[in-house]
Amino acid sequence: AERWLATMQADPGARPNSIHSYRSRLRHVEAYFDRASVEAVTGAHIRAFAQGHLEAGRSPATVGALVACVHAVLRHAVHEG
Repeated sequence: AERWLATMQADPGARPNSIHSYRSRLRHVEAYFDRASVEAVTGAHIRAFAQGHLEAGRSPATVGALVACVHAVLRHAVHEG
């Protein structure tokens, strides 16, 4: 997750507000997944993550952004090998 964020920050076109949003979302992702191995994360884990945030009262749009962050981190991990 930290390497994904570093990659996003290194993008010369990245807007400061976007980086701030990514950091905020990443805190929720890291708190839930607690540095779990990429291989250990399943669709069921991601659905439970989303459901927990919905039950906590977050809007579907916010939860969608959080899930998109999870997917971005996982994609980055796969691309890194």
